[in-house]
Amino acid sequence: MTVNAKLIRKIREEKGISKDQICEQLRLTPKVYNDLEDGKVALGRWEIIALLQAIGVPADEYWAIQQNEKEYEHYRAFREVKRLINKREYAEARKLLPTLEALKNESIHLFQFVGYADNKTDETLSDEVVCNRMLLLMYTVKSDGSFDENKVPITMLTDTEVSILIERAYRHFCVGRLDEAIKLTKDLIENRKKFVSAEDELARYLATLYFNLSTMLGRAGKFRECADICIEGIKIAREHDRYSDIPELTFNLANAYRDLGETEEIYKPLLIRAYYGAHLMNHHKHAELIKKDAKEDFGILID
Repeated sequence: MTVNAKLIRKIREEKGISKDQICEQLRLTPKVYNDLEDGKVALGRWEIIALLQAIGVPADEYWAIQQNEKEYEHYRAFREVKRLINKREYAEARKLLPTLEALKNESIHLFQFVGYADNKTDETLSDEVVCNRMLLLMYTVKSDGSFDENKVPITMLTDTEVSILIERAYRHFCVGRLDEAIKLTKDLIENRKKFVSAEDELARYLATLYFNLSTMLGRAGKFRECADICIEGIKIAREHDRYSDIPELTFNLANAYRDLGETEEIYKPLLIRAYYGAHLMNHHKHAELIKKDAKEDFGILID
């Protein structure tokens, strides 16, 4: 399988990895590796995956190194914007958006992603404006009328479209339209269960959706359903090693039990577990918010 040899060299040098280190890890002779970077030899698929792991590129993106350097830089910008949005580092994400803005007319799907990222990270926009714009982005791609928000459970959606609808549900929640927010989130859960076959990938979606849904249900006063969703979400997160999602779900579960009239001995351990779990996941800001809420809303001090 052929790869862009110059791109391999560029990535390796950017990472500060020597040829000798690569040869040692992959058990290649210096001549073979030099020939690879000179474009004189091809590697098999599994050798390429091992090489990518060695130079710090996600192994499931081995196709990316078949692009030219400019195309790869564009893809890397796209991937980095997604990462920053997931980490809620919106100011940093916006710094990279101009790179993608210049390319958005090359693909309707990139146009949609740029619109999503721009609206989600623009903190000057009202929740109502963002909510409406997210729906417009769905119609931009599904201009043939194939999108019907009432048919989300049975509509094939791209990853970007799922993100758009998650954001739309969240903005419904922010402006107090709880019924709309809950319905859309439940529809997205049903959609992902129908169309995502890989269990690990499904768990990634469900962890986010279950947390969002539990928050919405709690605000709507549906405490028993909220508790059930938290318990199911925690179970899924544990089964698929998504431990970073557990503290927030555990905190929501503590809230639900308190609102259901359970005693402090039931929900206090959950608050403590959520606090220390957030710290273990390096979510220190969230941990401190849990500690603050435990004191102010529950009257519980966490040391």
